[in-house]
Amino acid sequence: MRKSLVALFLLVAALASQVPQVLEHYNCQGMSPDGEYQFPLTVKVQGDNYLFSWADDLVIGLGIRQDDYLAVAFVNTLIGKVGVVQYQVRPGQLIGKWAGGGGKVYQELCLGG
Repeated sequence: MRKSLVALFLLVAALASQVPQVLEHYNCQGMSPDGEYQFPLTVKVQGDNYLFSWADDLVIGLGIRQDDYLAVAFVNTLIGKVGVVQYQVRPGQLIGKWAGGGGKVYQELCLGG
């Protein structure tokens, strides 16, 4: 029984180490209705929540994670426009799809750095 528990613990530890970590700093680029953009992104973990800040709080968001995906609701603090983004978490990357209304979905790539 003891050997089985140790083996189970080692398996869980090995699987947990394969889950990509969310970094604190990224550089993001993508498309918006206004054209191409580049913004710095800061992500802070607070319990099971992820606090997002793009471009020094121009846009802020709150996210949750399930496996390799982050779902984030965000708001532009200047104009109050809201939206959602879904990121796939990869080592050193966040690969995103986002929408802010208007019926279109846009792509975003964030590289750790």
